[in-house]
Amino acid sequence: MRQSWLPGFPDGAQKVGEGLAILEKDGQAIYFVGGDNYFSHPVGDDAGRRFALTSLMENGHVKAVELERPPLCIPHRTLMNCRFPDPGRECR
Repeated sequence: MRQSWLPGFPDGAQKVGEGLAILEKDGQAIYFVGGDNYFSHPVGDDAGRRFALTSLMENGHVKAVELERPPLCIPHRTLMNCRFPDPGRECR
């Protein structure tokens, strides 16, 4: 059973879905599942962002529909291209 969302933790993080939070601090984007640090990458690292979000979707921590809503507002087609890439096509 998943641990429920801890109110106010981590401070300054954006909540995405029920158990995911993204914190941008000191030049790093840090992804928290519940209260645990799941993944981090430098802010502006698009490949790291795509990897983190695709990994979170594949492992069932977040649904594509939750990434389509604010604060991320990622188009559905982009999410599916990242999840099921065609040879020669980049996930953007």
